Amino acid sequence: MTGTNTYFSISISQMAEITPSCHALDDGFIILSDIQAGIKMLKFPLRVEAFIIGIWLKGHVRASANMRKVEVKPNSILFSMPENIIGLDSMSDDCECTIIAVSMDFLKKINLDFRTLIPYYNTLKLNPCVGADPKEISKLKSIYEIIADTLQDNDCRRKTDIICSLFMSLAHICCNQLDKTSAVNNDIKYKSREYYFINFMELLRENFKESRKVEYYSDKLGLTPKYLSGLIKSVSGRSAAEWIDDYVVAEASMMLKFSDKTIQQISDDMNFTTQSFFSKYYKEHTGKSPSQFRSELK
Repeated sequence: MTGTNTYFSISISQMAEITPSCHALDDGFIILSDIQAGIKMLKFPLRVEAFIIGIWLKGHVRASANMRKVEVKPNSILFSMPENIIGLDSMSDDCECTIIAVSMDFLKKINLDFRTLIPYYNTLKLNPCVGADPKEISKLKSIYEIIADTLQDNDCRRKTDIICSLFMSLAHICCNQLDKTSAVNNDIKYKSREYYFINFMELLRENFKESRKVEYYSDKLGLTPKYLSGLIKSVSGRSAAEWIDDYVVAEASMMLKFSDKTIQQISDDMNFTTQSFFSKYYKEHTGKSPSQFRSELK
């Protein structure tokens, strides 16, 4: 990420704090039916650290996803990957939708591997909003309502198991809709470009604080740095280094904005050798030093 634009990240637990009308299972699962509550949160481009499914019932929304304009219409499903940068431009007064956001840990807990969604990656990156049959939308809405009722049932002893099963059903219905509307090949061949992209993104999500060097990831994947960078760019339109910088800067921005940690502590958390090096790196990618960014927030 270069230039003077700065993007923030937000976790599911922070979403819960900002939007009191939402319902959460734990730090990894949240639902929101009042889209008006999310307006302030998405007034500026934001990376939500979650996989998001939005089911649109009424009204229109103009938004942005990865700097691309998106128009969301009734009877459509909106998908957002954890690394996406999303923002809300405008919304009609009659807008009605339901939103579910889940963490990567939650997906792993229910054995729904995020990688099973990667065959749709390029399609959803270019067009995250997919039209759906009204009957399918009705099914998804019904499942959502049961999830909402279960979340609010304080006497339910099997709440986690029920919600996990319901979300699995909802996710598979969404994938079935994608199968109908997308011409992508659902089988990712071993050691194909997509295969390496999937594994790079998984490594990056888990290790971007550990290393900012392309060589670190290429070694783990058994590729040369040059080959990995070209491969990642051919799949996503961005080089491996750009993906790494985006994760690092977004995480640093989140801590500068939401935490009380000192810049030295943030530098240490992000595994920079010195605070001076961290400040130089941050300014190079955002146009502002960490202290300048934080003082402007105040």
